[in-house]
Amino acid sequence: MPRNRSFRENTAHVPANPPRPAEAGPTMTEPQARFLRSLLDERQIDEQAREQMLARIDADDVSKSRASDWIKRLLDKPKVGRTKSRGQDLPDVPAGRYAVTGDDGETDFYKVDRPTKGSWAGSTFVKLITGPDERNMSDTVARTILERIIADGPANAAIRYGREIKHCSVCNIQLTNNLSRALGIGPVCGGRFYDDDAEWKAIKKDAAEDLEARGIDPKGSNDDVEIKPNDCPNCGPGECYHICPNSPHYYTPEQERYDDAMDDGSDDVRERYAGEVITEDQS
Repeated sequence: MPRNRSFRENTAHVPANPPRPAEAGPTMTEPQARFLRSLLDERQIDEQAREQMLARIDADDVSKSRASDWIKRLLDKPKVGRTKSRGQDLPDVPAGRYAVTGDDGETDFYKVDRPTKGSWAGSTFVKLITGPDERNMSDTVARTILERIIADGPANAAIRYGREIKHCSVCNIQLTNNLSRALGIGPVCGGRFYDDDAEWKAIKKDAAEDLEARGIDPKGSNDDVEIKPNDCPNCGPGECYHICPNSPHYYTPEQERYDDAMDDGSDDVRERYAGEVITEDQS
């Protein structure tokens, strides 16, 4: 008879931590994932369990049936009260939006929330910005991101966000003013990152002088958009682009379609476009 192999021999091929099989059935829906993240943020639950559930949600490794079960169980949990532990004792970074380089070398975008009112006052929360969604990060991940922002310099990470997204990292208003776009942040909001007001004023002055040296008005907007004047019944030849209250308009694809429509000459097209004013939003 063959010799019985030992337990060690029988299990030698089994990894110490075998991978968990994937969930059976269809995966959870995006609304389920968003609701689960919000519940994990507001319900009292063991921190280790929270981390494990978030990891599976982020990996899209939760079936629809399991997601429904988790939602039911979390809804039965009490809400986090004032004696909360999340968002405490984290690195000090001003509230705002930041761009930093992730572990994969790609640029990641984060929002830092620091409530000043309500039950979460005094806490710090970090959210990963992915398109229209904002995904809450655990305290462990938040600490890593905040330390990365500090290493880059909060002002630099905020300006990087503004130059990448074209919105102010503090107020989230679109950057269209020439000086704001050169700075990568709103001229007022940028001062929040400098203890010395004179330093920020000097930075703004240098940026404005650089624009002027290139023939760009710091107070103007959208100067990198081609301006194409045209004849206007109200303004005269070559003064503006459309029928307008005497102001030039920026040349856009929509205005090209306007030209084509007017050149078409048909009465219905002319009537549809008559008196239309198309401008770029300026803020």
